[in-house]
Formats: sequence, C-alpha cells, structure tokens
Amino acid sequence: ELHAALLELWPVLVAPGGRLLLSDPLRPQSALFVDRLERTGWGVTLEPRTIAWRAESREIALFTAARR
Repeated sequence: ELHAALLELWPVLVAPGGRLLLSDPLRPQSALFVDRLERTGWGVTLEPRTIAWRAESREIALFTAARR
C-alpha cells in the first residue's frame, strides 16, 4: 500500500546520483515494486542474502536503488 507514496517521497529526499539501500524477505510484491522503481528512473541491483532468523535461516534480498 505504501509503494506509491515511497515513489513520490524518495525523489524529494534523494539527490540525483544518490542511493537507497532496501531489504525485503522476497515477498511477491517486491518484484513488482522494483519494476516500478526502474520505470521511474532508478537503477536497481539485487543481492540475495541468507540470514539467521529465530534459530533458522531465511533468504532476503538487498536492493540498491540509484537515482539517475
């Protein structure tokens, strides 16, 4: 629900050439959000990571979004 608001807010807070670091537990909507970010002028890279979480391992995604 907040994706649209974030897409409006970040260009106000992040200068051209600036970067955001985001993480997500690989929810299905995160892929759609990354697509929207790229369509609005952000370059996005993805780095998968495995982290310890409550006595088990979980995979998360670290996204770096660079404002063009």
